[in-house]
Amino acid sequence: RMVLADQSVFPDAQELLPHIDVVITDYSSIYVDFLLLDRPVMFFPYDRDQYEQERGFTFDYDATTPGPHVSSATEFTSELEAYFENPAKDSAKRIEVRDLFHEHQDGKSVKRILENMAEG
Repeated sequence: RMVLADQSVFPDAQELLPHIDVVITDYSSIYVDFLLLDRPVMFFPYDRDQYEQERGFTFDYDATTPGPHVSSATEFTSELEAYFENPAKDSAKRIEVRDLFHEHQDGKSVKRILENMAEG
């Protein structure tokens, strides 16, 4: 089952992430948080050249998007089926990128923030 999860349906996407098997996105950074779950991510950068010229990327798109970049319905279906058959596909790359973006992965970020506020 696929659900379009834009802000009008899910104002806080963070609450939705634990219930998702695969994130499919174009350029949204939501996948960076999803990497903490080590679940598949697919990218559909349908207008990449235009996006790159108009908005640009903060990071190297190819190096920091650990999953297939699909450009057709056939590729999309094929890659999605591959992930359902083997969710660990691309896991090593996901972990590499996760570690690049997430220094702390222990679920204690709020505790650290509160401790820092108390000290400061």
